[in-house]
This record gives sequence, structure tokens and C-alpha cells, in this order.
Amino acid sequence: MEHKLFIAINLPQDIKTTIRNAVDLDKKNVAELYTDAHPIPENNWHLTIKFLGNQPEEALSVIEDVLHTVVTKISTPVVSLRTLTTAPPKRPPRMIWITTITPTNEALGQLKHMIEQGLAAKGIFQKGEAHPAYHGHINIANLPEGRKIEGHVTTFPSTLTFTPATIDLMESRLDSTGATYSIVKSIDFKPSV
Repeated sequence: MEHKLFIAINLPQDIKTTIRNAVDLDKKNVAELYTDAHPIPENNWHLTIKFLGNQPEEALSVIEDVLHTVVTKISTPVVSLRTLTTAPPKRPPRMIWITTITPTNEALGQLKHMIEQGLAAKGIFQKGEAHPAYHGHINIANLPEGRKIEGHVTTFPSTLTFTPATIDLMESRLDSTGATYSIVKSIDFKPSV
């Protein structure tokens, strides 16, 4: 049996609440952007670190071992969110994202690189499109084609910052209502010293 897997950092509830409030305000200010948008359920909001695609059952324990090894070698990243924007950049908008700041991208990029190296050493590779540079984002809504508004950016009054407790191996499943994500395994980041 295969599992459609990705590695992610999930959001604490207080950050989700602050994002929801920012989105509600943005909807009032730019209502036409959200017309016919398909919001992503809050329980699916996350930062993808590494997409792995379909992997066999026996890969689960190997991926977990690699994640355990990586978190012992890296400082727990600090995640800072700063803007709400249409995405992808420089193309007709198809999504609304919450984006991370440069230091977060650098820290999570290093984490992603170490995970990729550890997985490659065990013969586990991503299936699908690869992106060398890391640019963190949380997809909060999908937009219909033909959206006229692009380049929309709203900066939060203050940066939303949190230190994640875990990095999570996640599974994606499609059903009649869309994609649902579940945690296969949570690996604790080491305590900060």
C-alpha cells in the first residue's frame, strides 16, 4: 500500500486565529478577491517542508528515523509570517497565501536540505516537481481561473511568530470533499538551549 506523504510544520491555534482575523479583515477590504474563492479548512493550514509523493509502507519508518536524526542536528526554527498575498508570484493568481519572512525561509530551507540529504542516503526521493529554493507559504484559499486581481499584498500589523514543537510526517487523502491531511507521526524538535 502506498501513502501520499509530505513533511510539514503545523500551526498552533493562536496563530490560526490571528490569520483567520486577518483574512476576515482582508475580505472586507478587497471583497472581490474572495468572490468564488474556495477556502482551505483551517485544520489543513500548514507549512510544507518537503513533498514526498507516493511512498510505500516500508518507507514510513525510514522517513521517521531520518526526521529524528535531523532534529538532533539543527536548532528549532523560528517561524515568522508577515504577508497575505495572491500566488503564485508573477503568474495569474490561483491561490491566496500567507508567506514567511526571509530568515524563516533560510532556516526552513536548511531544514529541508538536511531532510533531503538524509532521505537520499536511504534511497527515498521526491516524486514530482522539485523546488531548490525554499519559500514558505500557507495556502488559505484556492481561486477560480480568470481572477482579475493579482499582486495583492497585505502586510500584517506585526509579524506573527511561533516556535514549532514538532515536525510532522503527513498523509494526504482525496475524498469527495477534497484533500484531507492527517499526521502519520510527530517528531519533537529538541528543546532550545
